[in-house]
Amino acid sequence: MLPSELLRVKKKGNKILPSFASLSYENEYASSLLIDAYSEHVGKTLRELEEAVREVEDQLEDMDYHPKFIKGLVELLNRAITTERPATTVPPDVARRTVFSVSSERGFAITYQDRVEILSEAARRVGVPVEDLVKAFEASYDDSEVIVDFKAPEPAELLRQYNLSLLQTLMFKATSMTIIANMTGTEAKNLLRIIKRYGLMYMADKEDGLLKIHVDGPASILTQTRRYGTRMAKVLPAVLHLKTWRIRAEIIHMDKRYTLEIDERYSDLLPSKPPIEEEFDSLIEEEFMLKFRAFSMGWEIVREPEPLVVEGSVFIPDFALSKDDLKIYLEIVGFWTPSYIEKKLKKLSNVKDAMIVAVDKKLSCAKEVSLTLKELPNIKLVTFEDKLKLSDVLPVLRELEKRKVAERREEGLPRPTDEEGLRAYLSRIEEEPLKKVLEVLKDFGIQDMYEAQKILRRHGLVIVWRSLDQSDAIVKRLYR
Repeated sequence: MLPSELLRVKKKGNKILPSFASLSYENEYASSLLIDAYSEHVGKTLRELEEAVREVEDQLEDMDYHPKFIKGLVELLNRAITTERPATTVPPDVARRTVFSVSSERGFAITYQDRVEILSEAARRVGVPVEDLVKAFEASYDDSEVIVDFKAPEPAELLRQYNLSLLQTLMFKATSMTIIANMTGTEAKNLLRIIKRYGLMYMADKEDGLLKIHVDGPASILTQTRRYGTRMAKVLPAVLHLKTWRIRAEIIHMDKRYTLEIDERYSDLLPSKPPIEEEFDSLIEEEFMLKFRAFSMGWEIVREPEPLVVEGSVFIPDFALSKDDLKIYLEIVGFWTPSYIEKKLKKLSNVKDAMIVAVDKKLSCAKEVSLTLKELPNIKLVTFEDKLKLSDVLPVLRELEKRKVAERREEGLPRPTDEEGLRAYLSRIEEEPLKKVLEVLKDFGIQDMYEAQKILRRHGLVIVWRSLDQSDAIVKRLYR
């Protein structure tokens, strides 16, 4: 963020936008000149750096660069340096205090001789040579600090940081902000964590399949607009790494109300963070996901999928399980405090999507939780002990598949074939009763006997008829 006096904006009607700096050759040239000046003054004093920067500023202003643009870049570069006071034999504050004490006794140093005498007396009182006293006295001023490190950005990255600072500075006077984005559960969790950390309120909704989060400050309608606008500005970097995003904010600028609208089309002009890596909340979740991926029978699993909106707040299930046009969410309750369970049950009771809730039997509240969940029509309850196993969840998934097959049959629709699951099943067959194989093939949507024979032959299997009775026939592997 930049000082408000360095903010540059474009206004049209009631719309407002920052005057973003383009990533042009001319702007990168200005950035590189300033970055070079800072890099060349590592080991030198701030006073020397300021003199060099003033020369570059004058040069750039002569080339018709906007003064606010130049000063904005300088402001950001100042934050990238580390300084230290020079080593002295006397603490700078002691030297400064002693010199002023002697000066007050003798009167102002009007002549050079007066100055020499004051410094000599001050040096005698602190017991050091005059040269050491002078060095310590000068070190008491901020511009005598020595630059010990400078984290030099790339010119283009400096311009992106400048643009972000403009956007954040404009947001200082925001009364509300709406974020519309396509985000994973992990991304939503990170964004909401930041919103809550800054004491902001939010309401969530869905808009055209995207998550819509309206952010407001508790006192935004009172006299603390700048305070909460500053907090909203700090939320912005968490939005910029998303693939698709749109921000709309109500801004008070120079006592007038404006609307700020910006979306991912500006992403190239702004810095973006790398995608957030998924972190498992528990070992139970991590082990379950690894096993499910290895033995899932064609089901796909996604960790912290797209958020669900529940009565204005966001609920992020642990997993989404999907196969063809089937989708069910999975929530694991393996940790609890009374307030955690209360909030969890309240959200689950309002979730409209199909969901499996797995409850650890060892929870002291497991019976009460299970009884509550059983009453919810969209919840499939499973219980586990210590570890959630595939055998705990797969029966529910098979039941859902069979129900879906029956629904499609009633509607006269073919069931989409799960090629991966079918291939995995057929590859394990060496010799099986034909009746059993046909039952499994029906679960995969293959009803016709002729179609079943073609698929079996394609996978190296043949039907061996021992009699005219189908129940006596077997399916046998012909070759590997």
